Amino acid sequence: MYMKNGDIDPGTLARYLAGEATHEEETRITAWLESNPTARLDLESGQLQAPVSADSFLESVFDDASVASGSSEVKLPAKARSASRPPRVSALRTRQPTVWTWPVRMAAVLLIVAAVGAAALWTIAQRGLPSEPVWAETFSTAPGERSTVRLPDGSTVELSVATTLHIGADYGSSGRLVSLEGEAFFDVARNEELPFVIRAGESRVEVLGTAFNVESYQDDDWTEVSVTEGRVRFGADTRDVILAPGQVGRLDRYDVTPITTTEINPDDAAPWRDDVLSFEGVPLHEVATELSRWFNAEVVVADFEIADRHVDGTYVDASLDAVTRSIAEALDIAVSRDGRRVSFDRKPGQ
Repeated sequence: MYMKNGDIDPGTLARYLAGEATHEEETRITAWLESNPTARLDLESGQLQAPVSADSFLESVFDDASVASGSSEVKLPAKARSASRPPRVSALRTRQPTVWTWPVRMAAVLLIVAAVGAAALWTIAQRGLPSEPVWAETFSTAPGERSTVRLPDGSTVELSVATTLHIGADYGSSGRLVSLEGEAFFDVARNEELPFVIRAGESRVEVLGTAFNVESYQDDDWTEVSVTEGRVRFGADTRDVILAPGQVGRLDRYDVTPITTTEINPDDAAPWRDDVLSFEGVPLHEVATELSRWFNAEVVVADFEIADRHVDGTYVDASLDAVTRSIAEALDIAVSRDGRRVSFDRKPGQ
C-alpha cells in the first residue's frame, strides 16, 4: 500500500527485493529506479543504500496543451484544453521478477533488513521516493525537420532534427520541467521562483532565465551544453559545473570523468539554426550519424578501418551530395549513393 505523495513503504520495498511484489508495485518502484541511477546500481549490485533526498528532486509539471494547426510553430497557452493525443513517455526497462524458493526469499529479506537497518527503511518511508514525472505533451521532429515550441511562460524551444521534447504535467505551477532527446535551443523566460530544468539523458540542466543549446541524442554517448546568454548549471551525479556565455560543457554518459569545458564564440553555440554543419576533428562514423539526421538519409561507413578518421569542415546550406563528396575528397576515400543511402568506403586498391 502506498502512502500519500507517492511514498513507498518498507514492506513494499522488501517485497520488491524478494521478488514478491505485485505488478503495480513493480511498476512504481521500477519508475523510481529509472529516475535514480545511483539507487538502481546499488540495488543491482546488491549494495542497498538509503536513497538520495527527495527534497533535491525538482518535479515540475505542465497543466495541459493545445497545438496550433497548420504551422510548424507550436503554441501552448497557460490554460489549455486537454491534449487530443496521449502523452508519449520514455520507455522504461521492465524488471522481470526473479523466481526464488521460499527459504531463499526469506533469507534475502532478512539479510537486507540486517544490512540496511530499520532506520534507513524509516527514512525511505518518511521522506518519499521521487517517481517518474508525468509528461503532459510531447513534441517531435523527424530527421530533416525542425520546429518551434512556445511555452506559456514566454520561453521558446527551437527543436533541431530528429528531436523529442516532453513537457511536465504541471509546467508553470510548481516548476518548469522538460525532457529532451535530441538537440534544441532554449530561450528561457526569467523566473527566480521556478527554475527551468531539463532532463537530458543522465544529465540535468538548470537555469533561471537564459539562452543556450543542448545536444543529447540517444545514439551518442554524451550530452553537450553551449551557452549564449546568462549562466547554466549542468551536471549529473556528483559532477556539476556552472557555464557562462561562450562556454561549452560536455558530459560522457558512461564515464565518471569530470565534465569538460571549452570556449567558443557565443554566437556559435547553435550553428544548426543558421543551416550550418560544422565538424572539427569528428570521427567519420559520428559524422555519418549526424548527416543521417540532418538530411533524412541513411549514411553509413562500410569499412571500419576508416570509421575513426577525423573530419574537419564547415558547410553552409549545402546538399547531401556536396557534403559527402567534400568529405570523401578530404579523407581520400570513396563515396557512393543509392537513393537515400550513402556509403563511405575505401577506394579500390587501398
